[in-house]
Amino acid sequence: MFIIIPQTPQNYALRIKQHAERTANLDIRSGVNYRGLAGFLNRPFAEDHRDATVDVTNPAEPPLVCVKSLVEGGRQTARSYHAVSDCATFEQDPPSLVNKAAHLVWLQGYPAPEWINAIGAQYRVDPEFFRRHLIFLQSKDNHDFAAMPSSAQRMLTLRLTTICHTQFALRQTAIEAARNEATNAVRQHQQRLRTGDSVVRKYSVFDNTIFTIDQELAIYVERKKQHNGWIAIVCSDLGKDLTQGPGGLSSPWLGEEPASPPACEPVIMHVPKLALKHPHQHRFVNVTSNGSPLMYQNASLLADTIDLQSGGDDIYLDVREALHDVFTLIAAAESQFLTMVQGLVDREIQLQSSGKQTEWTLSNLRYFKSSIDDHIVNLENTLDFLRHPDVPKWAPHTRSPRALSREGTPAGQAQHSRYRSPQGEAFAEYSRLSSLGDDYTRLLQRATKLSNRCVENTTILMNMAMLEESKKAIVQADGLTRLTLLAFFFLPLSLTTSFFGMNFRELGTGSMHMWVFFVVAVPFLLFSTLLCFWGAVLPNFRGRMQWAWKMFTSGAR
Repeated sequence: MFIIIPQTPQNYALRIKQHAERTANLDIRSGVNYRGLAGFLNRPFAEDHRDATVDVTNPAEPPLVCVKSLVEGGRQTARSYHAVSDCATFEQDPPSLVNKAAHLVWLQGYPAPEWINAIGAQYRVDPEFFRRHLIFLQSKDNHDFAAMPSSAQRMLTLRLTTICHTQFALRQTAIEAARNEATNAVRQHQQRLRTGDSVVRKYSVFDNTIFTIDQELAIYVERKKQHNGWIAIVCSDLGKDLTQGPGGLSSPWLGEEPASPPACEPVIMHVPKLALKHPHQHRFVNVTSNGSPLMYQNASLLADTIDLQSGGDDIYLDVREALHDVFTLIAAAESQFLTMVQGLVDREIQLQSSGKQTEWTLSNLRYFKSSIDDHIVNLENTLDFLRHPDVPKWAPHTRSPRALSREGTPAGQAQHSRYRSPQGEAFAEYSRLSSLGDDYTRLLQRATKLSNRCVENTTILMNMAMLEESKKAIVQADGLTRLTLLAFFFLPLSLTTSFFGMNFRELGTGSMHMWVFFVVAVPFLLFSTLLCFWGAVLPNFRGRMQWAWKMFTSGAR
């Protein structure tokens, strides 16, 4: 007999806690990897918990949660929640998972446990989704983050890279120190996060004025069995301005001048005829209440920009249609990153060809390649997802009437047959999605070529370094040879002179004649010379001895 437990936020957190208490020695399905998440989600229900709700918020800051809905008839609604206490309002009137309805629930910045419990309980979200997104809550690495694709059909993680420029240039020694301390700096940042803060996953220093910040957008999908209604939950690391995060202006990526924080490059999305369209004024601005400068990211406006009406009727069937702008933004940011790194690699190659490469060139190229390889992995994962959109949780095989009507035309049949899986199933009949696959394929090719260039130039630099070392070794060997020759001549002379001293009759200091010294010294010099060139003399000596022996034996006969 099963006991039905009501799906409340507290029960949602309690179930995760109970699973985390399963130890490996008692249960094959151990939940030790959920201990960090369980402790985080059960904070609001602890006896010593302090009320962390925020009733007064800055309207200029992004909301904690945005909810966009598109119901049958094409009517779109949007709601924003700025405070943790707004969970009660959300629980009273949540978006319903019904037919012909598309809902997008967007969590921005470091999420509050109250919001995770409320959303998780309402839609029975797999806790694995939140565990992966908040992986840094784990005190111990269980090496289980790279799970199998079959266990993550409902979820997808995208990596967003933001390029930043400092106002003051760093020396190469400071760059190396920042690279070595980057991992610890990110870990300390993640341990001090507060609700709504922007989360930094990776901090990379590329140049004396250029560094990048990596953040994630995690997506989870819950779909109706009839395939024509869904809810997508997006956990975005982009929240408050980075200058308002944990540590404030003391964070390592904010530089040493609080009055001049680094500037973030905007992510440029190339949209056809965008300049001719009416501009949309966003609700959020890039200045604080006191007017101080911010480290602003235009990607934080993505939740406010997404238009669920742009996908037409197909949006009820394919979640990717609603998230098209998300994939486009990630691709644009990736393109800018690769262009930036390509410029740095070209500069290192130019220094190398001109003979002006520094001692840091090899270190820079290795660092560039390591960063590019990380991006290649992310691009491959995203491209695999776009190439396999027949996953039923995202894009079911059932196609919209508009798509079915297109198959009857020659153009529709051509498009339908062009994008088929090896099993013969149509999987990308929408031009917008197929173009995304082409974009990510191109990005992967660029990243792979750039990584290979780094390897090639690293090999060239190492070969050049080995050649220089060989030249130095040859010069040292030549000097050692000369020193050895001098030793072979001067050691016998030193021995004979120390033996005879100045005791010669000609000098009036002894009874021995001076010619005796030369009689003794010359044989010593000849003997030492023979030893010095013994390697060259011995073959000739052997050859002459063999020739003489042959002549002797032939004459004797």
